[in-house]
Amino acid sequence: MKKTKKLAAFGVPAAFFAVAAALRFYGIAENPMHSDEAVQARIVGDMLAGSHYVYNAADLHGPTLYFFAEWICKFFGISSFPELTETLLRSVPALVGAFGCVAIPQTFFRGNENKTARILACTALTFGMFPIFFAQYFIQETLLVTFGWLAAGILFFCKKNLRNAAFAGLSAGLAIASKETWLLMAICFFVGGCAAFFAKNKRDKTFPRERKKTFARTIVFAGTALLVAAAFYSSFGKNPRGICDAFVAFGGYSEKSATGTGFGSCEYFEILRTFGIFLCAFPFAAVLFLKKYRSREMLFLAFSTGTLLCAYFFFEYKMPWLLLGVFPGIALLAGTTGELLLEKTSKLQMPNRRILFWGLCVIFAFPFFLRKKYSCAFEYAPTSDGIFEIVPAIENAQKTFSSNGGNAENFGISVVGKVYWPLPWYLRKTHSGYWNSLEEGVRGNAFSAPVVIMETEAWQSVPAEIAEGFSPLCHFSLRENLVLEAREKKSR
Repeated sequence: MKKTKKLAAFGVPAAFFAVAAALRFYGIAENPMHSDEAVQARIVGDMLAGSHYVYNAADLHGPTLYFFAEWICKFFGISSFPELTETLLRSVPALVGAFGCVAIPQTFFRGNENKTARILACTALTFGMFPIFFAQYFIQETLLVTFGWLAAGILFFCKKNLRNAAFAGLSAGLAIASKETWLLMAICFFVGGCAAFFAKNKRDKTFPRERKKTFARTIVFAGTALLVAAAFYSSFGKNPRGICDAFVAFGGYSEKSATGTGFGSCEYFEILRTFGIFLCAFPFAAVLFLKKYRSREMLFLAFSTGTLLCAYFFFEYKMPWLLLGVFPGIALLAGTTGELLLEKTSKLQMPNRRILFWGLCVIFAFPFFLRKKYSCAFEYAPTSDGIFEIVPAIENAQKTFSSNGGNAENFGISVVGKVYWPLPWYLRKTHSGYWNSLEEGVRGNAFSAPVVIMETEAWQSVPAEIAEGFSPLCHFSLRENLVLEAREKKSR
């Protein structure tokens, strides 16, 4: 019996991790690289080539994503930008996200008495199409959300000892080093912690005797978090100034939060709708009306999640991936509410309760099967599928260049106008140069390259004596309202 319980205690989380990882790796390389992904891939490529990463406050986002990607790439023997692949880079958020699907519910719901809530929350996180969508993009949000919620769960709900305080600090440090919005999450977690503490412990007379232990745990937690964050921001001691620049970044984010860039409130509500009506409405209603069943977990989750959601709606800067921070809270609330629902039906016979339990699992997993219909609601400035046309076109131009007696090593591409990210990602295996304007390109001999890429309308401004030397190669859409045209030099 004990062996069976131990096997179940290990097997269930392992099964959830396997399923979560499979769902996140399925079709992971199908979506075109987003501009943000390509920029960050270039940073990783420079690190693999031997450059030391230097945190820049203007970039705002933290370095954990870059270091994790560098370590994985080195493990597989990748040593340069051209060798990188979408699957390899996106495996970082995919694996971290899959880990969070299991680890976050485990920290909030401990013991057999919360087993149902834990399984339901794991189901919601594993099959949620919103976290799956962004786990397949090489951006920082999945790391921030996973490590942030994990730190909160360990700190507030796991056994109070110095070891767990250190683990919470480690997770918090990784969240701090992932993205500057960690501070907003920390404030919301503090609000949730206060609500849970004062509601449940205002008559607890044992608290004064625990002050020394609480102080020691706080020191260990804060010290570990700051040490880990400082290690990443300073590039592990190679750039100490990065620690100071990390504080400067808050000013940049404060300015950005008031820009009004991104989505509107209606589009945010559209995203929330994809979470599932049950996942959104039922948990908050339970906290408000089921006083008898209130718990520390429910109060913490309701107040922290609600505060975070209100903050994201309040800020003018609205990007779809920001709402990813709300999803674990809603999933955990839904899990504990589902458990309460099963408790209320305790008079039902066991077969009927099992049917109800599996019915809840199906409801929690159902949004995943609507992902193709609703995933477009999550996209912001997506790269067009037309970008895939450039790679075979360049390969054909290279073959033509070689067949006309050209040296393959001299084949190059000039991009005139500006750096059209993520175009450098798709041209990473060729020699390519970039000019910010037509005048700069003419002065810099950009049109001496075998292939030149510009916006379609910009070609009309090219001097006739230069334009006559090129023939159309292909048109492709990079993003909405941005069409580029590649032309190859005519053979003599």
